Amino acid sequence: MVHFIYSLPAHEKVEVLVDQINNTNKFNSRFSIRIVLHLSQRFVLSENEIAMLAALPNVLINPERLLTGFMDGSLYEAHLSNISFVYSQQIEFGHIIFLASNLMFVKQMFALKSDFIGSSHDAILHKGWYQGWMAIRDSNINHFHLYGCQIEGLFISKALFDKMFPYLKKISYKQLFTNSDVVKRNSFWTKVFRQFRKKRYSKWVKIDYPLKPKRCLSFGIFPFARIAYATEEVYFSTIARLFEKEFIFSGKEISFQDWKNSNIVTNESVTWLRESGQTDYVCTKRVDRVYDDPIRTYIRNLPVDLG
Repeated sequence: MVHFIYSLPAHEKVEVLVDQINNTNKFNSRFSIRIVLHLSQRFVLSENEIAMLAALPNVLINPERLLTGFMDGSLYEAHLSNISFVYSQQIEFGHIIFLASNLMFVKQMFALKSDFIGSSHDAILHKGWYQGWMAIRDSNINHFHLYGCQIEGLFISKALFDKMFPYLKKISYKQLFTNSDVVKRNSFWTKVFRQFRKKRYSKWVKIDYPLKPKRCLSFGIFPFARIAYATEEVYFSTIARLFEKEFIFSGKEISFQDWKNSNIVTNESVTWLRESGQTDYVCTKRVDRVYDDPIRTYIRNLPVDLG
């Protein structure tokens, strides 16, 4: 059985993607893994480059290629596409783990004993969290109690995902990310829509303002306007919590993000992750997507005998 399926949406720079694949393999030497790549349509690759990626150890190429962007709901679809591909291949696995293209491992992966994290938060009560304000407008998901979490480093056991999968497929808007003309049109209107949201979000954060959707804007009825946010940070955690009483929810996402330091990765933070004795984190972001970036180079040259 494969211990971990790593879902990785990729969209730029072949050499950086190869570097990340090598990094993931290097720090998962104790486990059987597969790294499933979703190659965005925006990621211009030759047939030879795709063949080269497919030949790397433990890599599986998802044949479906959606048009992914920033905070537009597309990364949820990319991850769901990756997992659907894994299910179609009838691969038995222990956990699915979500990666990002600017994430790197800094120490050896450990065994997971939980089905899901225990640190997902109530998206409605978390006033400083932008996705909560977005999600309350999303009629695709807001009939559930909304929970949010960091997607990078999130893990879900196959047993739990088997329960979640039918729900996740029902709240998919994949059709919005298959055609370049549709994506271009939606992107324009999404930017317009976000300008209206900014003032209401500011008011909600600063004062005791009820978090309720308004449907007064006519184009708010369209799906691309309702999901103009990082849906992956809400959809997975919200649906997972439907089954909390049946599974083990403990621990944290395995990726460390230094929110207090604007998510800046330093040599010192990497050293802390490896040597402090902390047991929650094995990877970190945001590492620049530049092959010769000093932090990326530092991580690339780390020995594997720690952790």
